[in-house]
Amino acid sequence: MKFVPHQVSFDQVKKWRKFNDYILIATTLIVIVIVILDNQPGPNVAIIDGLNAVNSLFIAFYIVCEMVISYLLFRAESKRRLDFIDNSFNTNLSGKRSEEYYTNSNLSPGLYKMAVNCFENVFFSYSISKRMVPLLLFKNLVIICVFIIAASLGEKQIVVLIFQLSLPVILFQQLIKIWVYNINTDNVLSEFKSLFDDLKDETHEKKSAKILRNIIYYESNISWGSIFLSSKLFNKLNQALSNDWEVLKKEYNIVDK
Repeated sequence: MKFVPHQVSFDQVKKWRKFNDYILIATTLIVIVIVILDNQPGPNVAIIDGLNAVNSLFIAFYIVCEMVISYLLFRAESKRRLDFIDNSFNTNLSGKRSEEYYTNSNLSPGLYKMAVNCFENVFFSYSISKRMVPLLLFKNLVIICVFIIAASLGEKQIVVLIFQLSLPVILFQQLIKIWVYNINTDNVLSEFKSLFDDLKDETHEKKSAKILRNIIYYESNISWGSIFLSSKLFNKLNQALSNDWEVLKKEYNIVDK
């Protein structure tokens, strides 16, 4: 039976992320209504001012929620790392070890198993983040365009302008992060493929430094990006990626060593 002790923490991040997505939709719709009212005849100034005030609160709340999400994601990733170590070395640092989370239970505990586990993590992270980039790009372009148009056509008050433009900046930053994260993960994946190609003919003891370097690169990339990979895409791609991972294990002769 599959058991993932840190899943509860990631589910908490998922709930906050979903809540923030609703805020993003609401604030975008409000901006569209403001633009429409601003170009309609009649005394709409009071309504527009009220909507601007509400929208500013929504945007401020969105920014605060992003900070909370970053902290919760940091805690969740910390628990995941402990479980990663526990599974690799058969320790119990996290209190409860995961079961059937990794597909490498046939391997003996140690550095080699840790390398295989990280290789699996990198493969899944790269595949999912690659699919997230175009989806996030499309979403961000739509929302950023709406806010920039609203800022240029609507009220020119400095406070409203700053709040309206702050959200596109945050969204653009998220897009750049997932893009760079994907590039870095692709590089680490290539390093792992090179490593396990060498391990076909060499013992892992001779490659200990390279194993640790690749693991540190991957974990540093996660810490830098604070990326929450799409659980929807994970569930959709899980079976196909799991099959591809088994093919990779055979290709690189990943067996107990």
